[in-house]
Amino acid sequence: MDFLSSWIQEIKKASLPALQNLIDYLPNLFGAAALLAVGWMVAGLAQVGCVKIVVALDRVLSRTPLKRSTAPHLQVTHPALDLFGKIVFWAVILFFVKFATDILGLHAVAQWLNQVVNYLPTFLAGGIILIAGVLLSVLVRDLTITTADTAGIPQASLLGTLAQGATLITALVIGLDQIGIEVTFLSNLIAIGAAAFLGSLALAFGLGGRTFVSNLIGAHFVHKQYEVGQRVRWGKREGVILEFTPTSVVLATKEGRLILPASLFEQEPMEQLIGQQEHG
Repeated sequence: MDFLSSWIQEIKKASLPALQNLIDYLPNLFGAAALLAVGWMVAGLAQVGCVKIVVALDRVLSRTPLKRSTAPHLQVTHPALDLFGKIVFWAVILFFVKFATDILGLHAVAQWLNQVVNYLPTFLAGGIILIAGVLLSVLVRDLTITTADTAGIPQASLLGTLAQGATLITALVIGLDQIGIEVTFLSNLIAIGAAAFLGSLALAFGLGGRTFVSNLIGAHFVHKQYEVGQRVRWGKREGVILEFTPTSVVLATKEGRLILPASLFEQEPMEQLIGQQEHG
């Protein structure tokens, strides 16, 4: 019996310091729990507020030329809004978890979370650059296609795609560099690839583009020297000019509709029949 009483006393003596430490630690524990509860509410409010701001901005942008040019490629969908809201929610929670670990005395965890929190603005800036690059690339593509179509340049869609790709690559390199990812090797690789592409493009243009350029220049001068409805003769054939294209002249002959390269009007003798202009 004495042994049992002695054993109980020893347990009490050993447990009292642990119990006292727990009692002393309770304010910190309750404080951290209260802070996390407040953080949860603040994160929810931030999530709802940011989503509403994005929806409002989307409505404003829908009435601007930028949104009309990028639609339907960049629509604010419900899954995208849900993902954005969750990112905002957990980013706010992360801030409060960092403060809670400080209160609990978990200094190693708090130090690691502090590094993550300090990195968030840099990561956010890189993400904004990438998103802006996507928007700008679509706008550049549409402007390039419109300009090329207006100038009568063939393969306008290809030129627009190339302009969009160049803009995206530039935004990607800048965004990754902002985030802190080493992009020297990527930049060198892109520069080498761009040089090789431009070199091959210049070679192809030099070998196969001379005819196109000569027709383009010829069409410019032919349009000044001749008019639609005018009758012309070259060799033993003659016809009436129906229309001018950026690289050719369309004639109506006895055999039917004839398309002549515009450079032909500069390379071969062309007889302009005065007084035989036809009106449609």
